[in-house]
Amino acid sequence: MYALIVDDDPPTLCVIKSAIRWESFGITKTQTAYDLKSAKQAVTQAVPDILLCDIELPDGTGIDLMRWMREMGCTTRIIFITNHSSFEYASAAISGRAFGYITKPFNQKETEATLIKAVNDIVTHDTLVENSQKYLNLKSTLTQDFFRKLAFNELTSPFHSLAQDFPELSTIYDTRPVLAAIPLSFIPTDWNEDLFRIALGNLISTIAADLAQSPVFITYARHQNIYVLFAIPDTLSLIDARGALNAISAACRDKFNCAVTLYLHDPISLEKLSDSRRFMQQYDRANVAKKGDVFLNLNNHSPDAAFECESTFAELKELLNASKAHEVIRLVDATLKHLSMQNALSSHVLSSIIQTYRQTLFAYLSTYDLQAGALFTDLSELEKAADTSMTDCMKWVAATAAKAVQAVKENQQQLDITQQIKVFINEHYMKPLTLEDIARVVYLSPDYAAKLFKTDTGISVKDYINHLRIEKAKQLLSKNGMTISRAAMEVGFENFPYFSTLFKQLTGDSPRGYKAKLQKQ
Repeated sequence: MYALIVDDDPPTLCVIKSAIRWESFGITKTQTAYDLKSAKQAVTQAVPDILLCDIELPDGTGIDLMRWMREMGCTTRIIFITNHSSFEYASAAISGRAFGYITKPFNQKETEATLIKAVNDIVTHDTLVENSQKYLNLKSTLTQDFFRKLAFNELTSPFHSLAQDFPELSTIYDTRPVLAAIPLSFIPTDWNEDLFRIALGNLISTIAADLAQSPVFITYARHQNIYVLFAIPDTLSLIDARGALNAISAACRDKFNCAVTLYLHDPISLEKLSDSRRFMQQYDRANVAKKGDVFLNLNNHSPDAAFECESTFAELKELLNASKAHEVIRLVDATLKHLSMQNALSSHVLSSIIQTYRQTLFAYLSTYDLQAGALFTDLSELEKAADTSMTDCMKWVAATAAKAVQAVKENQQQLDITQQIKVFINEHYMKPLTLEDIARVVYLSPDYAAKLFKTDTGISVKDYINHLRIEKAKQLLSKNGMTISRAAMEVGFENFPYFSTLFKQLTGDSPRGYKAKLQKQ
């Protein structure tokens, strides 16, 4: 973005240009002008996105500049920074659609806050303009809002009465709905979710425009998925429909590097769009094995069929105890692929497999007093998505199996765990420490961590912390100018009397007596 600063006072111009953190707001170019004439010349050369302007100028006013720019059709966000706070100037600024009106002396925080609002307004406006331009290409008067309300059964009037008011609806009254689905976990990490939804919808609508005179679509998020619902004419042959959906699938892989699953519904009258949307959405939730496929006849598939998961994972515990994480992963993966090839992997079966795996894994960890909840805290997002697809399930299994086996190995190395606790305490002794904080670092229960530490060192965790803090306090007290109360606070004691009592108990001297001895030496 480009900002123009206009003020007849050179020191003020210098302060504004140097004080504002322009690049942090996305403003990469700034220019200055000292009067109305030079400001107009700058605008003629390049229209600024933002104008910061004084009202009183040598050859006119900032109001004159604003009116001239509006007559030229400039949509620049204009912010006045001026000594004048009169109603007349403020009224003129408002009538000229000024974005902000700030009175001097220059206030950096206030100015930056107004700049943030202006930048956000520009971004929002540009996005709306871009989207509006695309929507203008739609020849039908059927709006996105109407289609959305129809899809979610939110119409306040009967469909037939609305159809009489919109004759254009007759062109899509009999149609075949299509649902495109992408799990959130499939979205590339360099994409923002909201922007991805917009881009995906626009990509699909562009391809669908070749199939229908009035293509309409909606995007929405449900159950860890992004969905795009659109319609194609029911007069389209199955061959042409397959070609169009395959083109959408290929475009998604090419543009976004991710797989989209597409479901083509049987022909319906548009008033039944809500029912067909729910059916396809439920079908997608049940489809865990064939994400990325194109389904042309949903009635020929049975994702909800009740298949029994015969595998009980009898080998799982044995493999875990042998610390064979890779074998555990291969076992689960082979089971899922076998069921998928047999068309027996439904969402119900996948959930059963996940539950069996989770119970076995948690039981394995509990035998070592390891807390699964603490161990897998950073894997919560993977766990949420695990039952949405076979791919997401294997991501979660691979991560949890590897982490569990590694945690058990570390647990069995008792000296290493004790050392980890010591390192953590040495790095954080100056802060409030609880046994829960310390146990969390080594993924153990608090009682087991305390027992392990005392067995290994001969003293309790609390005594170790107290001894360490007193030794650190002695070092601080040896420094000139260090007060006793400050030393106590810096080593983690909030209770001064307790610090004094413990200091004497461990050293034989009070803090004051110890400091006096040091001074005599």
